[in-house]
Amino acid sequence: MEFFFIVIGIILILLTYQEVLANFKDKETNNAMKVEKLVDEKLEILNAKVDLLAESLENISHQIKLQKAETKSHTLANVPPGMSFSRTMKREINNKEYEKMYEEYQKGVSVTEIARKFNRGKGEVELILSLKK
Repeated sequence: MEFFFIVIGIILILLTYQEVLANFKDKETNNAMKVEKLVDEKLEILNAKVDLLAESLENISHQIKLQKAETKSHTLANVPPGMSFSRTMKREINNKEYEKMYEEYQKGVSVTEIARKFNRGKGEVELILSLKK
């Protein structure tokens, strides 16, 4: 009879152990599913942000192209008849440089220093400054 109770006790312990193990596996599975769901949600958010950034980048690229086209057409519109675009651009760059030379001269910088700074001859700088006056 004692043996019978020992066997029944062992059977009950094994059944309880199986139930506890099954509950533990269910909890692990639930936790893994929750983590997977959370990761999926975060991935969707990140994908949406990447799409938004790509769209913004495309818009910015388009705006830059429009501005370049506007600048080029504006500059081309200012090209005098019979003069090349590169020559006109060189003239505009020189005009800006001449303005900078004149500003330096107004600040009290000597003609020699201006010539050295702008890599020009002293006589050329004097001529440019005399034309501005």
